[in-house]
Amino acid sequence: MTILENIKDNLKAAMKSGDSVSRDTYRMLISEVNNTKINIGHELSDEEILKVFKKESRKRKEAIIEFDKAGRVELANKEKDELKIINSFLPKELTDEVIKQHILEVLDEGFEKNMSEFGKIMKPLMNKIDGNADGNRVSSLLKDFLS
Repeated sequence: MTILENIKDNLKAAMKSGDSVSRDTYRMLISEVNNTKINIGHELSDEEILKVFKKESRKRKEAIIEFDKAGRVELANKEKDELKIINSFLPKELTDEVIKQHILEVLDEGFEKNMSEFGKIMKPLMNKIDGNADGNRVSSLLKDFLS
């Protein structure tokens, strides 16, 4: 079963159970997948669908921060509920220990351990991590490691 089929099945279940947050979130995810499909001109693979979901996850995280700053607790909670649903389809993020192991592996490829090599190290590191960790988190761990 593809990710999109799974989402559609979950949408049907949410509609039957009357869970409006889940229903609306699944509809939004299907809509975003369809919009991306139209924009790029072909059916999306599961990997491409996961990229769409990661983008939506990032949007929710940013919205939660903004709503919290503005004191809009009810909207922040709604975004948190949507984020939980979206994240249930995403692979688990790598732990700091695993990221540090990847940093060591990349450094073993011949990079110097100093901040002037930061950009040169980040590119292969992010390729190795393959989107399974937030870039800001990886960047801060690498900065800590190089300093």
